[in-house]
Amino acid sequence: MTEAPSIPDDARPDDVARLVSLTPRRVRQICVEHNIASGKRGLVPVAPVIRAVIEAAKLAHDGDALSAAKARREAARARVFELQALEAEGKVIDIDEHIAVVDEICGIIVAGLTALPARAARNDPRARRKIEDVCDAIRTELAGAAAKRAAELRGTGYHGEKK
Repeated sequence: MTEAPSIPDDARPDDVARLVSLTPRRVRQICVEHNIASGKRGLVPVAPVIRAVIEAAKLAHDGDALSAAKARREAARARVFELQALEAEGKVIDIDEHIAVVDEICGIIVAGLTALPARAARNDPRARRKIEDVCDAIRTELAGAAAKRAAELRGTGYHGEKK
């Protein structure tokens, strides 16, 4: 087994920088930030500098995560304001309100289709039956399409009958 190389107690900032893969300037900045005084001939204590480098890296990582969280929060706030502005302009409506309007219109159509055979073929039972069959098919198609779109708009998917 090979023996680990010995690390001196003090070293030049350039040597420490090579050891920790930083620039000599950044090593000197970290020394100043963490109040690590250089000793004789500009040498710095290696162990405290390495601990300071690790601490600085942890702080930078935590800061990145915090910055990302703040950016997501600000983006969400901006989206809320954007949606509120669109709603105020009448360009967006609540999905349940939209579905209620469509349901009301479909109700009027279904009521008209239900009355149509009696109005159109009052005295002709065969014609009335044919018209009823056509109207029933239209009502079934309308109900299926409305249910499918409502489910899609609510984001639940469509679980009705397959054609």
